[in-house]
Amino acid sequence: MSVIALAGYVALGSNSATRLLLRGAVALSAERLSIGEVHGNLRQGLSLQRIALRFPGGRARAEALEWVPGDSAVWHRQVALGRITLDELHVALDADGASPAEPVQLPTLAVPVRVTLDALVVRGLTLTPGTGAALRLEGLRLGGSLDGNRLHLGRLSAHAPQGAVDAALRLDLAGDGALEGWVQGRVRRPEGSPLYLNGSVGGSLSRSVQLALRSTEPAARLVASVQTPLAGGPWQARLWLEQAPLAVWRAGLPPWPVAVDGRARGHGAERALTLDYRLEHTPAGSVHGRLAAQGVGALWEVTAAARAQPSRVDVTGQLDLQAATAQGQLEWYALRWPLGGQAPQVESPRGSARLSGTLDDWALTLQAALVAQGQAGEIEMQAHGDAAQARLETFTAQLLGGQLAGQGTLRWAPELRYAVTARARRFDPRVLWPQWPGRVDADLVATGDAGALDLRIEDLGGTLRGQPLGGGGRIAWQPASLRVSDIDLRLGRASLRASGTVLGSGPPLTGVLDVPVAGELLPGARGRLEARARISGPAVAQAE
Repeated sequence: MSVIALAGYVALGSNSATRLLLRGAVALSAERLSIGEVHGNLRQGLSLQRIALRFPGGRARAEALEWVPGDSAVWHRQVALGRITLDELHVALDADGASPAEPVQLPTLAVPVRVTLDALVVRGLTLTPGTGAALRLEGLRLGGSLDGNRLHLGRLSAHAPQGAVDAALRLDLAGDGALEGWVQGRVRRPEGSPLYLNGSVGGSLSRSVQLALRSTEPAARLVASVQTPLAGGPWQARLWLEQAPLAVWRAGLPPWPVAVDGRARGHGAERALTLDYRLEHTPAGSVHGRLAAQGVGALWEVTAAARAQPSRVDVTGQLDLQAATAQGQLEWYALRWPLGGQAPQVESPRGSARLSGTLDDWALTLQAALVAQGQAGEIEMQAHGDAAQARLETFTAQLLGGQLAGQGTLRWAPELRYAVTARARRFDPRVLWPQWPGRVDADLVATGDAGALDLRIEDLGGTLRGQPLGGGGRIAWQPASLRVSDIDLRLGRASLRASGTVLGSGPPLTGVLDVPVAGELLPGARGRLEARARISGPAVAQAE
């Protein structure tokens, strides 16, 4: 017997015997296991390249595996697994294997020896579920021991682009699966210092597990629990965020204090979320409201509400994440601008917007009542679009005592471009400038991109201060350049003609102003005004 044991010990230290053993395992796996290069042996250390494994419900592969065994003493009931390192581990779960038919049972395990693991290090882990987005971890590390039926993970660390988690856990593999331990987390924020969380986890894998976390800056608490975890039981969580400035979460945000009370629960494919919030010291005063969502699988219903006395905003909608469709409605009441206690210049007593469709084919309608300078008006709009552009099919407005109608397109991919046409009829400037009553008509055409605007004023007409108004012109704006052309404006017997460069390099700006009766243009003035100007150079200040 001792001869057989000695032969086995020698074989474990043989590189060729190890390769033969692993090749036999691959051959017996029925193509469920494959291994590329093999170096080393089972006694002094092993190095494997390109390992792939298929298992019920999924598959896994790793670029490399390095194993450095520890100092075992089997005769003292001690097995030291040493250190295991995996490079770029990819685990993919099959879509039809995500929900087992039978609840997972806690394994009854009581090993007759004490097994220790110095470290299992995974350098890069990608977990792809059967449905949904993949989870990427930059690194995973754990170490611990199994003594009888007691599993002790003295260190469990996971690092992801969004943050990191460290934990120490004790699990009893007998009975109800008692679990206890501590957890520390670090959440990276786009700007500023990370958010640190710490707390505890405890309970039973067969009955219920609870998690409690707390942060001090900003002050927040998270409590979560799941019933019968091994059977996929219901879960719930609650988050309290004590009043803290928004700027604590992200640099550049306003310093408004915010308080949050959030709840979440679920069971199987069902989910429900609610979030109550309150913002203080905003330009609109105190703002409070609720965000809520509930869904089954890919189908979700969403509601949102915001209140800031006397204003109110409500949102309702439905989402189908699988079909990538959405429909929703936004309604508001008593909106004012500017915000705050000062007298509003523009008010919207009521309004609504409706959105439906997909990202590649959506439709938007908007209706709103407006009040400006004591004058009531209405706006209506219909638009369609896709992921690259929006088409403004109709736009009508009753404003400033007149009517505005327009159409246009706005494209943001592959580059920003726009084109708008508008017809203004019977606008009364007196609403904004009491000394200039009238009825003004104009046709406008605007085109451009992110850095340019070309505006044409066509068929300017109507009356202003009792005098007939007419003319038109063109204004072209580009970065560091402003040009006018064909400017021809007439009010009664007064006229202005201009063309040239106002800002930047280009043809000089020339203009002629003729006011035969100054009182028609300037109240209280007498006499005749006539002026000619020629301005050249990169700025208006350079005049000849």
